[in-house]
Amino acid sequence: MKFCCPIIYTFILTIYCSFAHADTFYVAPVGGEGISESNKGSVAELIRMSIPSDDKVVPKKEGAQWILSPKLLKLDKAYILFLEKTNTKTSQKFSAKMKSNNMTEMDLTVERLTKAVIEEKEIENLADVTNITEAEANKSVRRIKNTRQWIIGIGPTWTNNLQSSGGGFTFLLGYEWGLDPDFSVDLSFLSHSGQGDDNSRFTDFSAGVTYYLSRTKYSPFVTGRLGYGSSNINDGCIIFCDTTYNESNGWVGSVAIGYKFFRTSSVNIAPMIRYSHIFEKGTLGSAQATSFIFAIYY
Repeated sequence: MKFCCPIIYTFILTIYCSFAHADTFYVAPVGGEGISESNKGSVAELIRMSIPSDDKVVPKKEGAQWILSPKLLKLDKAYILFLEKTNTKTSQKFSAKMKSNNMTEMDLTVERLTKAVIEEKEIENLADVTNITEAEANKSVRRIKNTRQWIIGIGPTWTNNLQSSGGGFTFLLGYEWGLDPDFSVDLSFLSHSGQGDDNSRFTDFSAGVTYYLSRTKYSPFVTGRLGYGSSNINDGCIIFCDTTYNESNGWVGSVAIGYKFFRTSSVNIAPMIRYSHIFEKGTLGSAQATSFIFAIYY
């Protein structure tokens, strides 16, 4: 008998605690204009059915710990259900909303939304293979349409380890894909040649990733690049030149900083400073080029 008493006591305490921690809910009438009363009543009943069985649904808000206030909005053939949970004593609130393409899948919408609001969790975290709605399925296959622009730029370049006499002419040609408002990727070809009888040369064909520091009309940006580069040392030769020992070719790394104007337009302009470094060492060491480029994106 002494052994049975602790067991009985534990059992009674467990039952008591389970009821003590049970919450009471009142489901308010469904709000929203242009919705039939039958649909409103169906949604309210679905919410009641979605409340966990451990909790209790009461017919009046005076006896409830929590009030669930639903509102149903109609957008063409689709519906958006908004649900708010309010504590009658502390005024603590939590709310969420979910879209349903039609009334036939409203049961999935109500079940997910009610559970999310009661447990105060993100709706996306409660998704599984059995409760994905048609609205979510269609949303998951839609993508942001990326921007596509040609890039043309010109400017001077100063080189290192090429015996160049000074800044020559640089031409930039590229194509950019905007992935989202913050990032873009591009392919570009940069070609630099010395001025006058300076036969130094530097080329850079590379892929780059650009990050924009602002989403506004005017934004600074930084770019990192990797590709293939080629260079030739200025040796004073004009015709019939053997450049075999003066060339260096190989991987090239580049970084650039700049400022893009008129990002909200279909045509942008951007001054930038670009530094390129060929990792393969030539006769005088690794070729380097620092360019100031004025580019047009269109």
